[in-house]
Amino acid sequence: MPHISVRCEYKTDQRTLWDAATSWDMLVAVSKPLVHFGRLPTGAMFEGQKVETQVSLLGLTKSQPYHIEIVRLDPQNRIICTKETGHWISSWEHIVTIVPGATGSQMRDHVEIEAGLLNWPAALWAKLTYRSRHKQRCEHLQTMCYHL
Repeated sequence: MPHISVRCEYKTDQRTLWDAATSWDMLVAVSKPLVHFGRLPTGAMFEGQKVETQVSLLGLTKSQPYHIEIVRLDPQNRIICTKETGHWISSWEHIVTIVPGATGSQMRDHVEIEAGLLNWPAALWAKLTYRSRHKQRCEHLQTMCYHL
């Protein structure tokens, strides 16, 4: 089972970054153009929330069913844990942590993926996707950031 980690430093406070990380609306905005979601909730995520949606890669592949469960949402320690499954993904466990950074805040993504023969392509896709999301999030927050 591959593991990938992506870290990004943001020139913004932890609270602002937490609010962005736990927003369904921001998830939709920062996922494009790589990942296109079907209908997602609006507003803030909450612990225990289960979402059934559709996902298309690059908006070019046929939309496939996708399930997202918010397993843990800890605002005090700024930790988000999700379990996701869909089509060829047996398990996509995503842990997001927001910690103090050198110039503001740091967001860390750690993902464990189980996709059978597609493990490594899925891991490469995840790394590309999360790096792109960080770039998009910086633009939405109108702040500077850099990958570590």
